[in-house]
Amino acid sequence: MSYLFHFPFLLFLGLFFMGGSARAVTINWGTYISPTSYLYDSTGATLSDDFFFELGTFGSFTATEANMSEWLTNWKPFDRAFAPSIEGWNSSAGIVASSATLETDFTTSNTSLSQVNTFAPGEQAYIWIYKGIFGDGSSQPTLGEGFEWALVTNDSSDGVPGDDWLMPVPSGHVATSLDWRIEDASATPFGGLNDQSGPGETSADPATSYILQTHTLLTPVPEPGSALLVSLASIAMFWRRRHRV
Repeated sequence: MSYLFHFPFLLFLGLFFMGGSARAVTINWGTYISPTSYLYDSTGATLSDDFFFELGTFGSFTATEANMSEWLTNWKPFDRAFAPSIEGWNSSAGIVASSATLETDFTTSNTSLSQVNTFAPGEQAYIWIYKGIFGDGSSQPTLGEGFEWALVTNDSSDGVPGDDWLMPVPSGHVATSLDWRIEDASATPFGGLNDQSGPGETSADPATSYILQTHTLLTPVPEPGSALLVSLASIAMFWRRRHRV
């Protein structure tokens, strides 16, 4: 009788702990609270309030300088930091501090961002820094004239896979939080990182050591629609010349 009495209780405990393992994971990201150097734009000036910081992924897309016109199409923002400082970006101190939770349905807890996007385990995460065009937190990167971008991540290029910025499994993860800081990034598809200049152009280097510097291009990248029109025009011109021959 004692075994029969304890069985339902033990079953309840088992189900309780199985359900409890499906917990969400919070990702803390940005810069360290006491930065030893600052963040600059392509002119060597410190980043101002009109810059935005986004943590997100490109899914299976690999972002490079050569395919910048496709970045925004594939980008999935997970969290966003912007001025004033209560929103995660304190330009006077040069500090970025934000966090969002990867829910058990693989969406972000930041409900101001699209809940359609899901973040599969193992997706490479990036921090995308850009000069915004709005001041209400609804901005998005632009390829227009005067754009300023930097894209950084921590990937396998440093030979230390344990600290890679990979989206975790929200259920059963060993830790309930992760910490991803720009200073710890190991790669920059665009921009300067930890005193090392990456792809892109600058008109002046910062006067001091820097964590990050946004870069620009001498020739703006055409928007995806414009690039398609240019390609179609080139094809039409090719066939016209061939027909004349």
